[in-house]
Amino acid sequence: MKKRLSILMLAARFTVYRVILLLLGMSIVQVGLFWLALGKEKMAGLNVLLENNNNGWVAVIGFILLCVLLGKSVNGSGGAMNAYTIDRLSVGEIEFTGWFALYNGLMFLVFWLWEALTLLSMCMIYMWQVPQEVAVGPQTIFLASYRVEYLHRLIPLADISGWVRNGAFIVAMGICTAANAYHERGGRRGVAIWFAAAIALWGIWNVNDGNRTTWTDVMLVAGSMLVAAIAVYTVISKEREIDKGGDRWVSGN
Repeated sequence: MKKRLSILMLAARFTVYRVILLLLGMSIVQVGLFWLALGKEKMAGLNVLLENNNNGWVAVIGFILLCVLLGKSVNGSGGAMNAYTIDRLSVGEIEFTGWFALYNGLMFLVFWLWEALTLLSMCMIYMWQVPQEVAVGPQTIFLASYRVEYLHRLIPLADISGWVRNGAFIVAMGICTAANAYHERGGRRGVAIWFAAAIALWGIWNVNDGNRTTWTDVMLVAGSMLVAAIAVYTVISKEREIDKGGDRWVSGN
């Protein structure tokens, strides 16, 4: 068990402070934009303010930065250092990558929860700042959770398929970022991370698509799980090739 904790601690040492800074920076920008919009249009509805202050674009940039950060999290100063670390811990590459997939998935879960809490904090700011006749009570936030598409994608409420979709995105991104780091340790390039990211971006941030159904979520879940399965397969197949005498490093590494 100590070996597994050491792997998770290694992952945290590389990324946790950067993730915290990323999340804080996102929230500062988003709340700042909302505050400016609220100052100009205090009589506007909550739905209008949430939809028109570019929250989604800030989160998209943060999501892409998180993908890059976690996709490179174990590379450190070079693959040789990580090969030494893995040998010292006496774990195989597959297990090592699996624990990083768990850690990365938790980081994407934190990202999702943090973004949802940031949006809900904007709702609370709105309730405190606008006249009572404009904000009619807690039901204002509840209604916004259904009417504001981006907020509803993050917090699907009674939409069970939405919760499953978001969970699938978190699992797929954790796996694909860890697989990407695995390939980069060998001097190769992984591509699954960007296919999984594209599916998640379309599933959460493409709020102009008003024809969403449960079957849409089913297709998104299937697509993200397929990409994750391919990422796992590429890691396992490469390790089997190495076990048969193949090179771990590409030419020049």
